[in-house]
Amino acid sequence: MTTQSDSPASDPQQIGNAFVEQYYTILHKDPSYAYKFYLDLSVLSRPCPDGSVKSVTTLKEINELILSLDSQSYRAEISCADAQFSLANSVIVLVTGSLIGTDDVRRKFTQSFFLAPQEGGYYVLNDLFRYVDDKESVDVAYGDVDEGSQAALAQDAGEFYDLRIYFYLWIHSLKGTIFSL
Repeated sequence: MTTQSDSPASDPQQIGNAFVEQYYTILHKDPSYAYKFYLDLSVLSRPCPDGSVKSVTTLKEINELILSLDSQSYRAEISCADAQFSLANSVIVLVTGSLIGTDDVRRKFTQSFFLAPQEGGYYVLNDLFRYVDDKESVDVAYGDVDEGSQAALAQDAGEFYDLRIYFYLWIHSLKGTIFSL
């Protein structure tokens, strides 16, 4: 299955919106056809209950995974779908929204698609899905930044920050922790 229009679209947002409408309609009304958005070289990734990610790559595995999600028992409410052109006229689509179950429980999600061109339209080359739960947070620490560095970075919000200095200070704060500089 391809996302297509009568004339070639030159606006990535138009392509993304058309794709999102088709994809989620088919996914929730008749998921047995959703695999047709993909090819054998596509990669579809979904979260597992333990937080890891499961990726599948063949049409058979993609179809089995999609059907295992029981997507007819919930509906997607799309908050936003953003799209932009990428390499070789491909389109990246980022979708944010909520899945709403038959019990009216909402769960926020984000999903990204890499739509690769093919004759007559596009196919999904990459599909990544993640729930966005308020309770989940990931702390990323790359080393302590000393007070002098913090003061140098804590300038007026209206001022332009020189990212080269920030990067230098950040790398300097890592010295001896990750990199051998």
